Amino acid sequence: GGVQTEKEGGAPRANEAAPVDPNEPRYCVCQRVSFGPMIACDNENCDAEWFHYSCVGLSTEAKFKGNWYCPACTAERRRLKKLEAKEAAAAAKK
Repeated sequence: GGVQTEKEGGAPRANEAAPVDPNEPRYCVCQRVSFGPMIACDNENCDAEWFHYSCVGLSTEAKFKGNWYCPACTAERRRLKKLEAKEAAAAAKK
């Protein structure tokens, strides 16, 4: 599921300033439209691609050196790294 932005009948929720175009792309872990400061995940295959700073715990004063990966891509990178290490250890035993 995603985040529902409208109540039944198409009325915007009270916390939205204006109705959102249903064709506008959705980003981030929150699956909302683009607004405010955002950061791009450096994984070119990332499903969400762009993230609101507040949704991923970043401050607008944050300084970045190198690549930044979203929580989902970070977890996937760790999983692949562990898998590669296991495979390398298994190959070394042969």
